[in-house]
Amino acid sequence: MNSTKRNIVRQLLLYCCVLIVAASNIACSAEPVLVADVSSVSVSKGKYSDYYHIRYVLTPDNASLTLAARPNVFENENGQFEIYLNKSQFPIAAPLCERTIILRMPGTNPLGGQVKQSINEKRALFERIQTMLNAGLGSVEVVIELNPYVEKIRSNPLTLELTQCNVFFRQARNHYVDNPGEIKKIIERKHLRHSDITSSVRL
Repeated sequence: MNSTKRNIVRQLLLYCCVLIVAASNIACSAEPVLVADVSSVSVSKGKYSDYYHIRYVLTPDNASLTLAARPNVFENENGQFEIYLNKSQFPIAAPLCERTIILRMPGTNPLGGQVKQSINEKRALFERIQTMLNAGLGSVEVVIELNPYVEKIRSNPLTLELTQCNVFFRQARNHYVDNPGEIKKIIERKHLRHSDITSSVRL
């Protein structure tokens, strides 16, 4: 009887060892979470959460104007459009996405300020990207906001992960923002440049 019990215990221990080894192999072979180079990510403090922005260079190799049967046109009414990014070349992990991450330009608020100027700026950017992708040559650098579909896995080293397959061109105060820095400083610099231009015109 004791011998039988010892055999059962041995078998159970052996079975547990097999399970531990199998679990270890699965964990080691799992796709690692990409660690974003902290130097490539700009972190802006928001009222309720941090905002993450990156500069990203669009090329014919990592971006496309079409996605299967999904139509992609510039929306003249609000300036919205989409670019489709190759997940495998994007610097932030997107484990829930199969092959594509959608980069969307937010629409311009018709009740906001400088609506026509905002839409014209977005159209100019879309046409630059469109020309580059249709020609299959060149590149266009853009600024991408990872929020709201981003999760910070850990702080040191900074590790980010997309929770959905959408990211956005950075927009603030109804305009596309081509800089990943603090928005207040960017707006102040733009106002200063505008004042300088206005003064020179008057002179």
